[in-house]
Amino acid sequence: MTHPQPEVLTSSEGMEKPMTFLVDHLTSRIGSEIRSDMETLLSGRHARAIRDLLEHRGVVVKADYLQGTVEWHFDGFSDDVPTFVSMLSARALSATGGQTEFANAYAAFDELPDSDKARLTKLRVVHTMAANQRNVHPNPSAAHRAAWAQFPEKTHPLVWNHRSGRKSLLLGASASHIVDMDPSEGRRLLDRLIAWATQPRFVYQHAWSLGDLVMWDNTGLLHRVQPYPADSGRLMHRVTLVGEEAIA
Repeated sequence: MTHPQPEVLTSSEGMEKPMTFLVDHLTSRIGSEIRSDMETLLSGRHARAIRDLLEHRGVVVKADYLQGTVEWHFDGFSDDVPTFVSMLSARALSATGGQTEFANAYAAFDELPDSDKARLTKLRVVHTMAANQRNVHPNPSAAHRAAWAQFPEKTHPLVWNHRSGRKSLLLGASASHIVDMDPSEGRRLLDRLIAWATQPRFVYQHAWSLGDLVMWDNTGLLHRVQPYPADSGRLMHRVTLVGEEAIA
């Protein structure tokens, strides 16, 4: 696939030292790479531009083994106000696997047929930790169940109406069942929507290099990690920004 040419968002006007801030869109619908020097990134002059990129592109890249993260999910399903931005930086890498994938849930909703949009905006979904872990522990012990019970179940709309006016599909492994729908029918619908939202045209896969910093809009994307050996030594540093918007 041919990516668009890098775009210069700002210039060095009025500066003694040139400030480089180049943006390259990695796919047509999701993921942009910023190429810049550290002084420019830390200056704060591009905070608005970076935030705009997060809103419109979803993923922005700056140059113990967690089970369950290999499933598509968003962070903070049990919170009324989920994390706004999540950031990961690579400190040690696995020789195999470990790539992180991101799916644009805004674009996935926008490209649904109108008949689906009308139906889905009326539905509500129950999210639980048990559902989040069902593929990792298909036969959970009492200890597993007790640990999962510490996370309260939450009921959220299937479609998040953001205050910006945009809408996104609120899906993921934590989605247990659809309220007032036959469980089997609801499961089929949720599985169909996950398959739709995570098809290649909505997904960006990041292959990590040491020192990479990736941040993404947790409110409008799903993410997952590709499986890697538990003893690989893979080490990622994580930072999150407090949420700003309640799910509605």
